Amino acid sequence: MKHRFRLTCLFSLIFALTAAFAFAQEEIGTFEETMKLVSVISPEFQQFLDSDFSQYTDKELIEAFITVGSNNGRKDELLTFYETQAKAFDEALAEQLAPEIFEDKSYDSQYLLADTINQQMHRTFLRRYNKNSFTFADLKDTQSYDCVSASLLYTALLTRYGIPCGAIETSDHVLTKVILDTRDVFVETTNFYGFDPGSKKEFQSNFGKSTGFTYVAPGRYKLFDDLPMKKLLALVIQNDVFIKTKEKKYLEATNLAHILQIIRDDESGNNSYTSAFGNLASYMSRENNKKGRYEESFKWIKDLPQNQNKRALLNNTYLAAVNEAEKADNYQIGYDALDLSLNYGVTQKNGEYIRFRLMLTNNSVVKFLDAQKFDDARKLIFSEMDAGVLSKSDLLKLYRSVTVKECNLLYNQKEYKQAIEKTLDCLEYMPKDKVLVSNLKVYYLGYVDYLKTNANPSEITAVVAEAQKRFPNEKAFQDLTGESIPY
Repeated sequence: MKHRFRLTCLFSLIFALTAAFAFAQEEIGTFEETMKLVSVISPEFQQFLDSDFSQYTDKELIEAFITVGSNNGRKDELLTFYETQAKAFDEALAEQLAPEIFEDKSYDSQYLLADTINQQMHRTFLRRYNKNSFTFADLKDTQSYDCVSASLLYTALLTRYGIPCGAIETSDHVLTKVILDTRDVFVETTNFYGFDPGSKKEFQSNFGKSTGFTYVAPGRYKLFDDLPMKKLLALVIQNDVFIKTKEKKYLEATNLAHILQIIRDDESGNNSYTSAFGNLASYMSRENNKKGRYEESFKWIKDLPQNQNKRALLNNTYLAAVNEAEKADNYQIGYDALDLSLNYGVTQKNGEYIRFRLMLTNNSVVKFLDAQKFDDARKLIFSEMDAGVLSKSDLLKLYRSVTVKECNLLYNQKEYKQAIEKTLDCLEYMPKDKVLVSNLKVYYLGYVDYLKTNANPSEITAVVAEAQKRFPNEKAFQDLTGESIPY
């Protein structure tokens, strides 16, 4: 089965490289260190990349099959297994067919030989279908297979007998075609009766039972393209990328996806790499956030496609920075993290950037208010106004909150004059704010009432006049004019 990738295999290398992969994922290296591991190509894979596979023997194909399945550590063992089984296969085939069939290149003889090869393959090599069994090691260890591994094995056996063939790729499946002199015959290699399946009643009843899938005739596939041998081998890597991702071995998966992208050199290969890299970036970003390494996190996020996943990762990094800033009671940590993101593709017009900058500013102001550090709160708000990133209306709302809380505290402490002055300062920016205007009236009334027993008549008269000037239609201040002012 071909595994496709959605939002969400390490080949055999020398011990030091294997250890490096394990270290990188456990210890969380830098972006640069990790990407070097992503781009590593072993000598065996490089040899495979350098070959065009326009011509090959059955043994050469099996060797390549072993390589792309990350089984090079067992290469000698697996090759010996193939040669032993292939010899038994040859003997079984010779018992079933007359000697002249092997030499006759006519359509009927080649048709019979190719059909018998598929059936004998299932007797000698294969036992059960498993969508996650795609390597040659799976064939040896459990005799389990999928459409990719069965197609590769069938191709090797056809090559062994000099029968030309090719592979066909659909959206989620692989077929083999045997190239005969009058027509191509398609083969569902996952089934004993899969040769020219439309001609066999046994196939129709057996295919679904063995694979769990409904048979689709070749003419009904939307995608039905010839697949070069090198790309058929690459499907083993693609399946391995899927499994490694499922096992959360994101670095190994991305390394293989990098090799797959080189081999396929098409949209499918690019999509596989993009998906694998996205999973690795998500993992690395999350782990770096835990350690407060926000710049490393932004490096991983930078080259991701502009989609919901990228926005979520950016949000998570900002949130981690904001939370750390709050715990440390140091809002500058959060601002530093926000500023770092500007070096990695984020702009100050980015919605996530603005939202978290406002959150950070709001939370910082709240902390200052709880600690009654009103001057610090105002200083932060006005520095944000000077920065010009957040909307002025949002910042003025914070300024009003600071003013109201501080002035109410001053009022309760009978510091009426300061409450009035600070409220008037805020009203310079928000002259029609109903809360501030209402509070100012209360502060003036409290101040005048306080002055009646604590000041001389001229001071009281001056404050009353000031209040009447600001609230000329306010009856409470008009009534103060007629009151007797104590001497």
